Amino acid sequence: MNIATPRSQPATSSSKPCWSWLAILGARVSGKRDDMITALKKLYEEHARNCFHEAASVGDPRRRELLLKLAREWTKDAERLGVDAID
Repeated sequence: MNIATPRSQPATSSSKPCWSWLAILGARVSGKRDDMITALKKLYEEHARNCFHEAASVGDPRRRELLLKLAREWTKDAERLGVDAID
């Protein structure tokens, strides 16, 4: 089951992670907050990797730049999630 978000770019408009995804993931993990945050962070990192891999294989420079930008944003969101988890 793929629970990835269909959005075209990561949520970067707020300084907090998307907690609604924690609620969704909560049904699939043990219910512990740390487990949910770890699962969400891995999901963000997977999105970033997918964007990087796709950018490496695309021929259109504009599309490549967009994919690289999205990969950077997913990476930032994953890092921010790790920092926010400590707060």
